[in-house]
Amino acid sequence: MRLFGLFFALLVAVGTVASANDGIPEFDKGRLEREFKDPPREFTVMPFWFWNDKLDEKEIARQIASFEEKGVYGFTIHPRIGLPEDEGWMSEKLLSTMRVALEEARRRGMFVLLYDEGMYPSGSSAGQVVAEDPAYAARGFLRVPLKEDGTPKDEKVRIGDDWNLAGTFTDPQGESEAIYDAPSGGVIRGLHYIGDESKNPGEFSPPASDLLNRDAVATFVRLVYQRFYDEFKEYFDAGVVVGIFTDEPSILGRGSRRGMQVGNLQALPTINKYLGYDFTPHLPELWRDWSPESPQRRKEYNRAVKLALEEIYYGALSEWCAAHGTKLCGHPEQSADIGVLRKFQIPGQDLVWRYIEPGEKAFDPGHSPMAKCASSAALHNGARRNMNEAFGAYGHDLTYEETVWLVNWLVVRGQNMIVPHAFYYSIRGPRFEERPPDVGPNSLWWDDYKTFADYCARICWLNTDSKPWAPTALLVDSNVATSWGTKTLFERQLDFNYLEFRSLVEDATIDDDGISVGGGFYKTLALTPGYDVPKDAEPILKDLARQGRVLRWSDQSAPVEGAKLARNDDEAVAAILETSGSDVETISGDSSGLRARRVSKGPVEFYFLFNEVDKPLDATLTFSADQGGEVNRWDPWTGEIAPLERNSDAPKRFKIELKPYETTIIGFTNE
Repeated sequence: MRLFGLFFALLVAVGTVASANDGIPEFDKGRLEREFKDPPREFTVMPFWFWNDKLDEKEIARQIASFEEKGVYGFTIHPRIGLPEDEGWMSEKLLSTMRVALEEARRRGMFVLLYDEGMYPSGSSAGQVVAEDPAYAARGFLRVPLKEDGTPKDEKVRIGDDWNLAGTFTDPQGESEAIYDAPSGGVIRGLHYIGDESKNPGEFSPPASDLLNRDAVATFVRLVYQRFYDEFKEYFDAGVVVGIFTDEPSILGRGSRRGMQVGNLQALPTINKYLGYDFTPHLPELWRDWSPESPQRRKEYNRAVKLALEEIYYGALSEWCAAHGTKLCGHPEQSADIGVLRKFQIPGQDLVWRYIEPGEKAFDPGHSPMAKCASSAALHNGARRNMNEAFGAYGHDLTYEETVWLVNWLVVRGQNMIVPHAFYYSIRGPRFEERPPDVGPNSLWWDDYKTFADYCARICWLNTDSKPWAPTALLVDSNVATSWGTKTLFERQLDFNYLEFRSLVEDATIDDDGISVGGGFYKTLALTPGYDVPKDAEPILKDLARQGRVLRWSDQSAPVEGAKLARNDDEAVAAILETSGSDVETISGDSSGLRARRVSKGPVEFYFLFNEVDKPLDATLTFSADQGGEVNRWDPWTGEIAPLERNSDAPKRFKIELKPYETTIIGFTNE
């Protein structure tokens, strides 16, 4: 047993050093074929495993064995609503059971992610942070309209002893108001039911903590991250624990006081640092327009708050993980959050609540950026993997076919670690209805799960240790990624990534051939409406515009001297093709439903092709990676590799036929 653990740790350590120091490892065609057929275990799905009932060590071991039998070689231990109170968050009993699971994982050569909260959102250690100091409770800014005598207009308002006056203000109409820094009243979901479980029980809801308070965050790190390490150091060292998952941290917490805005007086100096000016005189403008500049000020403020959260919360967790040889993973609060992902060693996002579905919802404006946010952040910031917590709260009517479609939607956009939400330890009583469905042992398709698990492993392997070909970048700020133009790009098989302005300024290498940032290489930078060009990016974009590399996608985009202007999507596509070229060219047929991702892995140029729509694809295509060498179809469902015959009359044209929602992989070998 001990010898296997040491060997397993050595394998993980060697892999970590190689990926960190040597970049993409070398592959010959033989290795590619072997690993495609039988992917290394690290590419397994890593499901949330809801520990949601009285835990039994034998049952824990039995369920882990069943995971392994179905091709699931890792899991995320997620303490969940339904635990009995004597197995509470960070209790000796709960930690002891975690140790049983970790030891079983080590014995079987499996991987584990630890979850950093007693339910969610993260950052409060199930109320223990606030229990140490009530001043660590989540806070925000609150507006209180005043009478002429300076008392609140609303007689129900009671100014608490823990409210701090940020200032009194008179609006342009002469009305007075006070802005207070006050407790938000926000909570997190807890681990224990309240009342009779057979009669719609309530939930224990601990207080949320202040994620913009450095001392509160340090307390959270000590109570959770350091405690995990102190308890389970041997499993960190052995590579069994591969990361710690933080889940949608919320500055105000759930159910916060109505009308409250993010921020507080203690965090304001950090917020002001990112703004470049003192926001205090403008606090009332968080609620309403006092001048034509108010909308812009709110936009700047919210961006600065995200940067403060990135520094104070995510930065502290990231630094701890780096210092202890593990990885911060999980996801932020919003689907289009991108800036904070640079602090993750495994950036992630969250595909839940039927945000994305086949059809028009595949391009939902608020949620469709999520996958490209995570994969772009990983590419530009040197992270090898990026994850998605997928399928949560899709409801009991979620089908196997939908699940496969969602995985393909994520992977063709560059994601390479799937965290299914969720495998349920128990479906007793109200647990069956808690954010369903169970997509693991209690699902209708569990008997055939290994086929699905192997499929996920192959396509995640394809997206790892490979170089993507996506020569267009959409420029975004650190606050939020855009969906502008992405449907057009996908439907024309013009792959892209999101690139933060600060990454362009801080990390880019620019030469006559294009722009290199991390593992990304771009020939076209596109500006879309909604973003201001930062002052430090202006000279860079001006120089790139002279090279013909900057596209303003709409006259509503920020001006850049010399940039190309596209007044509609067709003009934008023409400009991108002129600068970046075409990777997949449609010769005949309708390919608008085809999504294509090209990656280089060793001597093979792979195309992952996904028919994302509900009608058959029948098109003749050419691929720019085709140099006339060997071409094969790599079947992601079976691992089989078969030659794809060329047409003697048109050897570089391929007729591609895909059923609705079907995928295939084509590999061009040019040795």
